[in-house]
Amino acid sequence: MERKHYLDQLRAFLMFLGIPYHAGMIYSANIDWIVFSVETSFILTWVFQFTHTFRMPAFMIISGFFAMLMIGKQGEGVWLKSRFIRLSVPLISVALLVNPWQMLAGAIADHGLPNAWQDWLARLSSPGGHWIEQLWFLGDLLIYSSLLALGWRYGGRLRLGRVSDRVLDLIGRDWKSAALALILAGSGVVGAATIGSMLDVNILFSGMVQSIRTVAFAPFFVLGAALAYRPDWLERFTTIHLPSWCAAAVACLILTLVEPRGEPVSKAASYFLTPIAGILSAHVLLCVARRWFNRSTDLTRKMVEASMVVYLFHMMFVCWFGLAFTYVEWPVLVEFVAIVVAAMVASFCVHAVVSRSETLKFLFNGVIRGGRSGGPSLTPRLQGGR
Repeated sequence: MERKHYLDQLRAFLMFLGIPYHAGMIYSANIDWIVFSVETSFILTWVFQFTHTFRMPAFMIISGFFAMLMIGKQGEGVWLKSRFIRLSVPLISVALLVNPWQMLAGAIADHGLPNAWQDWLARLSSPGGHWIEQLWFLGDLLIYSSLLALGWRYGGRLRLGRVSDRVLDLIGRDWKSAALALILAGSGVVGAATIGSMLDVNILFSGMVQSIRTVAFAPFFVLGAALAYRPDWLERFTTIHLPSWCAAAVACLILTLVEPRGEPVSKAASYFLTPIAGILSAHVLLCVARRWFNRSTDLTRKMVEASMVVYLFHMMFVCWFGLAFTYVEWPVLVEFVAIVVAAMVASFCVHAVVSRSETLKFLFNGVIRGGRSGGPSLTPRLQGGR
């Protein structure tokens, strides 16, 4: 069957987009990141806050699509085992071997080189989100994959197939039903965040697990699975619809404005808009990718192959290059471009080394000797029962 190259290429592009996104955070006017500059940039702050509204939602939708496709071909047991190896091995490897150097850069940024060592040792000896950082999505994908495998295995006994078909029939009936589903998804995230706050479970394990984020991104993974479950949905979702594009632009703009604000009303609006803006903008991205990027070339194949390792390592380089530029006084945009280019080149160099070692490919790509690192071939419909 014909491979849908645009999904591979869009997924790689979204991972590469993490480099300018994290480099832009160094100059953010809204937050103090791992490494931060005293010089901030209004342009970088809002441009990359805007990209935050669509980058990971689209990535999660593509991940859900591949997940449903492959579980239907391989069965839940074989597929889940391969998912755990592919996701958990790089998660653990980068957390233990790479992220400590990000912590050191952060310690130097906070306290200066002479006083950084004590703070670095404190970070190394304590649990927290600093061990995860850019890896959070791997943990969430492990959760979603486990739930999908459980649903696939026990769905027949619980009649989940019939229920799913009826729900999907209702959602796909017309644009009004789809709009209502978006509103319900946003309301569900707000409700989950409210309940999580009341039960004090939004932040767990010293920040290593953020349950509200896991809930907020779940609709994207579910939609991706639905696009594979209903092949006609993928056709409709990747067909240009200008009113939806306009709605996506408005939703992403509003989310960009309200997300950094800390008051309860803004937080509620942010939770509500996250699935709406994410799904609508993913529709735009997949349409564009299908229309103009559905052809494989040597360059795109290399980018797809390198995307995982580049993403896993890029933030360490962004932190250290960003730290170096805090000691010079170049124009902000010049520094930003230099950090992005340097981090990109350094990350590709790491990929070149990793690709030549079976051990390193296992540690940082979860690829067992003889396995493939590319995405699965895509077929127009699932094999396996509903």
